[in-house]
Amino acid sequence: MKNFPQTWTEDDLKTLFGQYGDILSLYVSKNDKGAFAFVCYGDKDNQDREKGPKAAMKAVEELNGKNIDG
Repeated sequence: MKNFPQTWTEDDLKTLFGQYGDILSLYVSKNDKGAFAFVCYGDKDNQDREKGPKAAMKAVEELNGKNIDG
């Protein structure tokens, strides 16, 4: 994800992206050009190998181009 407000915290991102699946890891970076994050979805029990990719695709489909917090 990119172009989110620099004031957003890791918890803000977890709240937004957690709606789409189990987040296994989240990496956030902010610099003078903006902020970006990588979200890794998956199955916490490691039983369903398709769960992570499906969650990621759903997040992309629903959030791509969406205006959030201006």
